[in-house]
Amino acid sequence: MDFNNVKLNWDEILTPYIRFLEDRLPGEGVRERFTGIIQDLNSNRIKSRTIISSARAIAYAFFINPRFNSDRLYSNIGFLSQDHFTMERFSNLLAWLSEEAGKQHRFLAVDAPFNVPEEMAQKAFVSMGMSRVERISMSMPVANLTGDQPELPQGFEIRPIRSLNEIQYSDVEYESYQDSAEHVLFSSSIEDRHSFTSAVFNEEMFGSIIEDASFVLRNGDRVAGAVLYTDLASSGARNNALLASIFVTRKFRGGRLGEFLLGKSLIQLRNIGYGTVVLYTNQANSSAIALYRKFGFVERDLPHEVFYHNIDSGNRTS
Repeated sequence: MDFNNVKLNWDEILTPYIRFLEDRLPGEGVRERFTGIIQDLNSNRIKSRTIISSARAIAYAFFINPRFNSDRLYSNIGFLSQDHFTMERFSNLLAWLSEEAGKQHRFLAVDAPFNVPEEMAQKAFVSMGMSRVERISMSMPVANLTGDQPELPQGFEIRPIRSLNEIQYSDVEYESYQDSAEHVLFSSSIEDRHSFTSAVFNEEMFGSIIEDASFVLRNGDRVAGAVLYTDLASSGARNNALLASIFVTRKFRGGRLGEFLLGKSLIQLRNIGYGTVVLYTNQANSSAIALYRKFGFVERDLPHEVFYHNIDSGNRTS
């Protein structure tokens, strides 16, 4: 076994993984998403480690520096073939990732390892105090939605989504998600969170905000909740909308405001001609999934997004 941090042909190394993802996610532009990563790996701009056998790379690990999550390192581990997998090799690569994240005082997040038996991967991650996240995608055809606009709850008013500035929206969204399974998606850095929301509001992240279906729910001077959709036309999905965020603040839960937010916004989307709405959520978020199903959302026939992390520990890897 030999570990190396040398210049290699990363296009060749990652081709099995890319093909695997392309088979699972047809039409999602997988190879295009890896173009920059491969260029950075070939130029040694991304830290990596490989296992070499008979002068060929048989396993690898590398980091991706996330744009809006400076408190963590996203990483990837894989074997070019299942025949090359051993628990010793996998554990050594994982230990290296943990050590490197610790040197930078960051949390560690690792995508589901490629060509690693899930049960054995789970055992190794748990032994390091890491948790598993599994996210699903759901969709519904809003054209089939029936009914009128739901009645606005007494004492509340609807305001445009941009009635909150980027910082206000970011702070209230973050607070609302802190007791949700999705809290791991938010950086612990307030600067990161503000930058991310700024990119969303400037329509650099998920596409154009659908202003007619995105709004804030207020009770006097307090924000009770919000819903935000973006148009997926830029990704080639015409007349499709992404439910980018929906939340009810903690003080206003228990009054079916989430149902109001979702129901009103979906009818708005229907009325302005959208065909399908898609969303992504944590599989552990059972109450949210139940609400989505109530309105007709069904799980899409797509592989679940799985990753492991030590963010819940509250401590950076050390």
